Amino acid sequence: MGPQVTDAPSTSLPLLAAQLGVWVAQQLEPESLVFHVSQFADIAGPVDADVFECALGRVLVETEALRVRIVERGGEVRQELVSGSDWSLTRVDVSGLADPEGGARAWMREEMRRPFDLAGGGRLFTWALLKLSEERFFWYQRCHHIVLDGYSCSLVARRVAEVYTALVRGVPCPEASFRSLGRLVEQDRDYRDSPQHERDRDFWSARPLTEVEPLLLSGRSAPAADLPLQQSAYLDKESVNAVCAAAGLGPAGWTGAVLALSGAYFARLAGRDTVTVELPVTSRVTAVHRSTPGMLSNILPLSVPVPSGATITDVLTDVSASVRHLLLRQRYRQEDLHAGLGHAGGQYAFGPMVNILSFDHRLDFAGHPASAHPLTNGPVPDLALTIAPDTNPGRLRVDIHANPALYTHDDLTNHLTRLHHFINTLAANPQQPIAHMELTDRAERVQVLEGWNDTARDIPHGTLPALFEQQVAR
Repeated sequence: MGPQVTDAPSTSLPLLAAQLGVWVAQQLEPESLVFHVSQFADIAGPVDADVFECALGRVLVETEALRVRIVERGGEVRQELVSGSDWSLTRVDVSGLADPEGGARAWMREEMRRPFDLAGGGRLFTWALLKLSEERFFWYQRCHHIVLDGYSCSLVARRVAEVYTALVRGVPCPEASFRSLGRLVEQDRDYRDSPQHERDRDFWSARPLTEVEPLLLSGRSAPAADLPLQQSAYLDKESVNAVCAAAGLGPAGWTGAVLALSGAYFARLAGRDTVTVELPVTSRVTAVHRSTPGMLSNILPLSVPVPSGATITDVLTDVSASVRHLLLRQRYRQEDLHAGLGHAGGQYAFGPMVNILSFDHRLDFAGHPASAHPLTNGPVPDLALTIAPDTNPGRLRVDIHANPALYTHDDLTNHLTRLHHFINTLAANPQQPIAHMELTDRAERVQVLEGWNDTARDIPHGTLPALFEQQVAR
C-alpha cells in the first residue's frame, strides 16, 4: 500500500506569516545562507541504503511542506505543491578515509555552502546518507527555513525512522498523521483576523522592550555569518534538578531552570541587573500545528531580571511566570513586534538566544539508536545556546553557536567552561546571591591574575635615553 495523506493537497497556497517573514529577510540579503536549517542523525548501526531511500521517498510524499516551490506572480508570493518525483538520495561513502568522521563533517560543511534557488522555484531541501563504517551512518538533512522549522525537522525525522523500521522488519507501516499544509494556512489566517491577535498585539505593545540596550557579549556587532562557529558540551542533569528542587519544582521544570541559569549567567557576565534573551518558540498551539510539518517557529524577547541580592531561585520563579505569559502570546510574529518598535528589516536581535528543545529527539532505526545533532538553525547575529535532552538521561546537551566575525573557538570553550562552573556552583548552594559568586573557576582566575600579569623581566643597566638609542640601533 502506498503512503496515505490525511488531507487532499492544494496545488497553490499563500505563504504562512512565518514564511513571509523568512522570504522578506532573504530578499534583503539574497546571497545569504543564514536562513537554512541543517542537522544530522548519528546512527549507531548498519543502514540498508536502498530501504532508507524508499522510506525517505514515502515520507516526502506525506510531507507537503517539503514539496513546495516558492513562486511570485502578479506581485504575490505563493507556494505551489509539486510531486517530488525528481528527488533521489545522495549517498556518500567516507569509510575508506583515515578519519571517516572528519571526512563526513567536511562533506557536510561544504554542502551547507550551496545556496537554495528560492527565487527560481528550485527544490528547497537536501537529504544525504553518509557511510562512516558498516556500523555507523550519518543521515544529513538541510532545508530552507521557509519550508521547515526545527520542530518540523523532528517530526519528519521520527516519521522516517518509523517507516524505515517497518520496511526493514516487513510489517505494515503505521498510517501517517501529518495534516495538509492548507490547514496550517487556514489556521494562520484565522488567527491573524481574530480578537486574540489584537489582544496579543496589546500585550506586546505594553512590554518595555526598548528600555534595555541589547546585550552583545562580544561587545561588538556584525552581520550574521553564513556558517556560525559551533561547540558542544554537556550539563549534569542532577545539577539542574537541584536548582528545580530549591525552587519547589520537579525535574519537569528543567526547561525553566536552564533558561533562568542562562539568563543569570549572561547578566553576571555583563554586570547587568536585567538582560533580555531571545527565546525561540514553536507557535504550535493546536492539534493541526503539532502534527504538521511546516514553518511556524517564532522568536520572542524574554526579560530576565537579576537584581542585586537575587538568588537563582528568585530568578527561576520570575522567569517561570514570564514564560507562562509569553507562551500564551507566542503566535504574535516577531516581524510584527520589530515593526511596532520601528526596527527596519534585517537581523535585529534583542540579545543572546537561548533555544530549549524540549521535544523528544530520540530516534531508532530498526533497533539501532541515533542521536540528533544540530548544525545550523537560522541567523546567529551574536551568540546562541541550544539546550536539549541527551540520549544519556543523566545529562543535557549544550550547543553554542556564535558569529565567527565576533568570536573564536577559544571564546566558545571559555563560555562553556564558565557556564558549567556557574551552574554547578549555584546548584551546590542555590540560596547564595548570584552577584556574590565567582564567575570564573580557579584555572581561569590563575591565568588572568597570575599568568597574564607575570611580566617581570630583567632590566639592563643604563639610563632610559641610552636604552632607547640601543633599541633604535638594533
